[in-house]
Amino acid sequence: MEYRDWTKKDGIGRDISTSLLGYGCMRFPTLPDGCIDEVRAEKLLNTAREAGVNYFDTAFPYHGGESEPFVGRVIAKWERSSFYLATKMPLWTCKSLADAQRIFEEQLQRLGVEYIDFYLLHSLHKARYEQAKELGIVDWLWKEKKAGRIRNFGFSCHDNAAGLEHILRDQPWDFCQLQYNYLDTDDRAEEIAGDRGYALTEELNVPLIIMEPIKGGTLANLPADAAAPLTALDPDASAASWALRWVGSHRNVHVILSGMSAEDQLTDNLATF
Repeated sequence: MEYRDWTKKDGIGRDISTSLLGYGCMRFPTLPDGCIDEVRAEKLLNTAREAGVNYFDTAFPYHGGESEPFVGRVIAKWERSSFYLATKMPLWTCKSLADAQRIFEEQLQRLGVEYIDFYLLHSLHKARYEQAKELGIVDWLWKEKKAGRIRNFGFSCHDNAAGLEHILRDQPWDFCQLQYNYLDTDDRAEEIAGDRGYALTEELNVPLIIMEPIKGGTLANLPADAAAPLTALDPDASAASWALRWVGSHRNVHVILSGMSAEDQLTDNLATF
């Protein structure tokens, strides 16, 4: 497994070393009734961990609210210092600071932990961020970091490059999470920061975590004409591996999240990294 070491803006190390492949807990295998197939999903998580994956990303609403409790039951069997746990504050449900405080306490309980390694404001755009500031949620979460219940504080962004820049420059963020892949490079799209957004994270030295590196599976199932030049270069490499390697070639990328819902996906991604 390849790992990326983190440094602070002043160049002093933070003793953080994340696996370049991170496990996204939004797309676990499910049973016919839609519930998480917990037997298969736990085997997937354990296989990933045994192969060196140490970053696991969930969120309050994933799998209808069942991802956090399930992940909590699995990680309860692991040594706490052996992995990094990420989850997110669903700001769209917060009408007050009290709402956010209640949700945060519930997340700690659902996950069965005393602290979150990487805590994110979920799915930010400029207007949602400004509302969270006005409600006092952002300042309060910095206090939770100071208290040790959050180790690293950041956000996931669904805005264009201008919106991302406004948010990035407004706080001393520990990290941010962006959608980035070799198709989503143009920042003119409504919710995509693209190459310009990536460059901003480098300029401001904010470590980057990548979501949707395979664009929801699109880049794992290429049309024949698009796949042909890649197959010619390496007939044994999967289409997904090219997408992951493209993202991983960027020096400010510290974790690449993949929502692996099947054994073959996990096997292929582990081989890539």
